[in-house]
Amino acid sequence: MSVKTYGRGLSKVFFDPEASKNGHFLVKGPVGKGLGITPESKGVHFAFTAGTGILVFMDLVTRIYLSRIQAIPKEERLHPLFKFVLYASFANKQDACGVELCEKINDFQLKFGFNNFELFCRYSKKNRAGKLERWTKEFIRKQIVKFQHEDLHSRFGWKKV
Repeated sequence: MSVKTYGRGLSKVFFDPEASKNGHFLVKGPVGKGLGITPESKGVHFAFTAGTGILVFMDLVTRIYLSRIQAIPKEERLHPLFKFVLYASFANKQDACGVELCEKINDFQLKFGFNNFELFCRYSKKNRAGKLERWTKEFIRKQIVKFQHEDLHSRFGWKKV
């Protein structure tokens, strides 16, 4: 589990010596269904994250890589027609977490001609009001439209399944 300290809310409990006692926490349900990605999942899937929000997707990015190099059992591999597009935003490069792994897997995809993962990083600038830029509805809509007609079948000569 990754917890970022904000000094308020739930994260305050994790970093408060009085609340945490011995530094041990009991984490119990209800537990969600995760991302709901199965070996049968196909198509283009998007995530728009900021800061530590990228950490939620580290296991999926790793699974994409492990599926491609066939390092996990066949029944656990992702479908060849599954694609994950990850947009990650950070205040600056020093605050970026998880990016190095994603960049290496993205480079691997490009080097060997795979098309199952794409990474787009943004290091924000402050706007006129002094606030960091955020993902806007218009930006998200444009990105989805850009990939909407991507044909994973013909692009790589795959037969439709």
